[in-house]
Amino acid sequence: MRFAIISSLAQFSAAVGALWLVLAGSDLIMPPRVARALGAITVLVGAQYVVAGHRALGVAFGVAVAIVLLTWGALERSGMLVGVGAVGLLAFVPQLVVLLTEDTGGNTALHVALGLFIAGSIVLAVAVLLVKRGGFGHDHGRGHGRGRGAHLSHA
Repeated sequence: MRFAIISSLAQFSAAVGALWLVLAGSDLIMPPRVARALGAITVLVGAQYVVAGHRALGVAFGVAVAIVLLTWGALERSGMLVGVGAVGLLAFVPQLVVLLTEDTGGNTALHVALGLFIAGSIVLAVAVLLVKRGGFGHDHGRGHGRGRGAHLSHA
């Protein structure tokens, strides 16, 4: 009974988060940046609920969601999505490494450290990609006298 409730809550949370992301992407929920953040966080929380009932499925789902958020954030140059995806990786990759290596015995702390190293490497790779693509957001001429409020200084 307990796992059925957790499983239902996990599915509901993940579905609401995904729906929230879709609605925010189509500008039906305002402000879209906040809606995307809440949707992304809700999907990751739903994945963590799945871990409580179905460990392997939940961890795999959490890692997949984190990678999708990182990729989406990198493509749209959204620091918020990259940040939420990075937090998701830091939460789920160590769990994945422990899950994959728990039958081998040994030191769990070493497994978690390996997981953090892998997650950090992925985040670093995304950061390098963003720097090569020009960073977050669009410049819109800031710093060149054409940004917001520039018309006021050239009276």
